Amino acid sequence: MRAQAAPRASMSYEMRAGVLVVTPRGTPADGERLALYEAIKQDTSVPKSVPVLLDWSRMDNTSAGDIERRVRLFIARLGPKLGQVCAIIVPPRLAVEGQQLQRTASAHGLRVALFRDEASALRWMI
Repeated sequence: MRAQAAPRASMSYEMRAGVLVVTPRGTPADGERLALYEAIKQDTSVPKSVPVLLDWSRMDNTSAGDIERRVRLFIARLGPKLGQVCAIIVPPRLAVEGQQLQRTASAHGLRVALFRDEASALRWMI
């Protein structure tokens, strides 16, 4: 299956083994995030209640203060497409931010686990 991306976005997504894989690169702006989430909502190949894998391995550092806002945006904008579980591939340099996202998402009813590689994340999700 080919990867999908919002125009000029530094984020992409694809369906892989029944999992929605979202990959941010660099530091995506909110407009890029919103465009990608809208593309996912409109994509008929993405089922409702799909488990999500966020691959942070190519993302720049993010501020801990931004995590809460981004989690709310992610949950609200994906709506019924978002499943109950989310795995995140977190490089060591983003470990603190990953843990904060895990706590924040849990407070919003989303079960999140952190992993170092995609294979481990997919095993946990499937």
